[in-house]
Amino acid sequence: MIISKLIFSTVKKIRLYYEFINLIFYTHKGSEELKRILNSKNKEFFYVFDTSVSSLAYGDFIISSLFLRYISIFKKIRFIFLNDKIRNDTKNRLSKNEITKRIKEFKEIIKFICKKKCIIHEENHKSFFKKYNQNNNIYFKKLVLVRKPLYKINFNIINKLYPKLNLKKKNEILFKKEDFKKFKIPSKKFKNFITVGVRINYQNETSRNHDKKSIIKFVRYIKNKKKNESKKILLICDKKNLNFLKKIFKNDKNIFFSKDYTQSFLEDGYYILNSDFYYQYYGTGISVFAEFSKIKFEIYTDLKRGFFSKDIIRSDQLYNKFKKNSWQTDNQKFRDIDYSSL
Repeated sequence: MIISKLIFSTVKKIRLYYEFINLIFYTHKGSEELKRILNSKNKEFFYVFDTSVSSLAYGDFIISSLFLRYISIFKKIRFIFLNDKIRNDTKNRLSKNEITKRIKEFKEIIKFICKKKCIIHEENHKSFFKKYNQNNNIYFKKLVLVRKPLYKINFNIINKLYPKLNLKKKNEILFKKEDFKKFKIPSKKFKNFITVGVRINYQNETSRNHDKKSIIKFVRYIKNKKKNESKKILLICDKKNLNFLKKIFKNDKNIFFSKDYTQSFLEDGYYILNSDFYYQYYGTGISVFAEFSKIKFEIYTDLKRGFFSKDIIRSDQLYNKFKKNSWQTDNQKFRDIDYSSL
């Protein structure tokens, strides 16, 4: 029994290191490929999102969209959805109707983030191969043709590129309040508030979920900070878990819930960017709005980036041993969580 456990643990560790080496290798290759296409005379950049191998998680898609936001400074984006198949783990988590709605929302997200400098196409793999086989301006075409995902390397490429950009280009990449002008915030209720990202009852990577005990403890921790004494707290959650959270905090008149006011992921992002501070403990993709902005935050996450986890190597690796993100300010703090102990 002990020997079999040791073998299993060793195999798992080898797999994690193999994933990491692959991530670093393809990040490097992706950077070279990006440079080649940006330096070409072609005015368009073709990016393929293959739903058979790509994550339909909001956070992953937002990061890919911000990668394209950078490219849209230089070229028009042709965004191609290959949607003839859906990844198995996605089908296990989302219904057909939810998947359809998610892809529809993704189309709005990519247009919004790329400031309408994006044309969207939908193809199946067979028709894509026929139409674009001779096109050399498709980003990482070799991987696309054999149905390999691209989204995992996008964060790391931007993380390395950002410090080399001039101030104007830097300002065009990160989220700002002004980007979200079309959304309206109820000023009477939310003039002096902080936001808290909450992940509950997700089927994948359950160690990143809050439960009743942990969310109560974390909210208490936030409220006990002197600077938050007069602040309203807006919990950023999904619709499925709205009632669960309302039952927990039904007697607290200073706690509000985003899904009482928002209908989309982007609208949640608007509230985060308009808040005075963002907090998060455990994982939730909504943190991308805080991370890719100048808003003050305190985020508890796995700073080992999966090397000692039970699950997976994180695709968003650290910029260096002092910073997770190269654009991170002194008012943006990441604190470590040891997921291996959970």
